[in-house]
Amino acid sequence: MSETSTVEQARNPNIVIRPVLPADIEDLHPVFETWIRDRDTGEILTQEIAKLEEEILSSIDDDNEREYFVAENDAGKAIGIMGMQSPPYDDIVSFASTRNPMETINAYVAKSERLSGAGITLAKHIENLATQQGYTELLVNSGPRYKNTGWPFWTKLYGQPSGVAVGLYGPGGDAMVWRKSLGQAEEIISSFDFATTRKRRHGYYGTRRCWAALYKIATENNDFPLQPTEEDSASLKGNIGSALSWLQEKGLGQHAVYRFVLEEIQEERSITE
Repeated sequence: MSETSTVEQARNPNIVIRPVLPADIEDLHPVFETWIRDRDTGEILTQEIAKLEEEILSSIDDDNEREYFVAENDAGKAIGIMGMQSPPYDDIVSFASTRNPMETINAYVAKSERLSGAGITLAKHIENLATQQGYTELLVNSGPRYKNTGWPFWTKLYGQPSGVAVGLYGPGGDAMVWRKSLGQAEEIISSFDFATTRKRRHGYYGTRRCWAALYKIATENNDFPLQPTEEDSASLKGNIGSALSWLQEKGLGQHAVYRFVLEEIQEERSITE
């Protein structure tokens, strides 16, 4: 879980995106009652709503692996919510094609605000945050109760579904699954793996070509903001083995080391193929 506290301006200047607060549940409860209903009878699913609200409140206290954001209008009212979690649900993670996916969850916007841009702005906020945190792709599923609402929304945003989670929501409850690659993180990981493989085989880290490829990818895609401090850099400079040890100690994503390595190369070496 990240400690995100920033407020992001939405495409609609009257809407801001911010982390959920306990007081937002009062605004969001009618939104949940609008959308969380039995797909056959239309009955409001009170127990499912209560469980979701409990999970949202738990996320605020960092008691689960979820993080929620709301779209707030100019009156200070929460009109929509969307969450993210990692790892994805067990039944969804199999649709991932990279090694570090996250999942967008529980996307709801007030019916009266569906044309406000709140939904797409929430989705883009989560995409950007996931990229910054080093995730390599985003997954999202939507069950048949949202066939006429959620399915067109996600298809417009991410294209045709990548697959179908058969029976995810019980008999007849097949869910569509969408995925979106986040930047070129996986390409960087592959290049880095190539470098460490050469270490094992030949006793040194990487080649000029490998580092040149890393440099090219990172300079074209500024998706890796975490960096070591000056003190860390002083102890790591020129030693990728120490960088890996530092990475494990800090518990940071691999992108921190990539950025450090690339900046050191840019400053001290002339990179050619």
